Amino acid sequence: MACVIIGDSIAVGIHAQAPSCAMLAHKGWTSTRWHQRYRTLRVDADRVVISLGSNDGHGDTAGQIAAIRAQVEARHVVWIVPACNLRAARAVVAEAARHGDALLWIRGLSPDGVHPTGRGYRSLEQRSRLAQR
Repeated sequence: MACVIIGDSIAVGIHAQAPSCAMLAHKGWTSTRWHQRYRTLRVDADRVVISLGSNDGHGDTAGQIAAIRAQVEARHVVWIVPACNLRAARAVVAEAARHGDALLWIRGLSPDGVHPTGRGYRSLEQRSRLAQR
C-alpha cells in the first residue's frame, strides 16, 4: 500500500486532501481509543501519517503512542505534532526521535486552537509527502 493515514480528526482532515491514501482515523479519538480498536492490525505501507494525542487526557499517552508505532512498518513515518496538548506533543516527538521518523507541526491553526485551517490541512498533506524524500 502506498499511503495510510491514521489517527484523529486531524488525520481525517488530512485524508480529505489525499483521498487515494487509506484511512484509519476517527474524529475525537484518543491514542488509547485508536489502539483499542486496531490493536491487532499491522499497518504496512510506503508512507504512514500519524495524528494522535490531541484528544488525550491524563492517560498513558507515551505508552499508547509507542504501542501504535510498534504496529507500523513503513519506509516513511510522519507524525503530526499535537498543537493543543503539550504532554502528547512531547510523547510524539520522543517516539519519532526513537525511530528517525519525520515530524510536522501544524501551521495555521483554526480559532479552536486544535485543528488546522483549510490551508493548514493542505500544507500538512503536501509536507508529509515531501518528508519522505
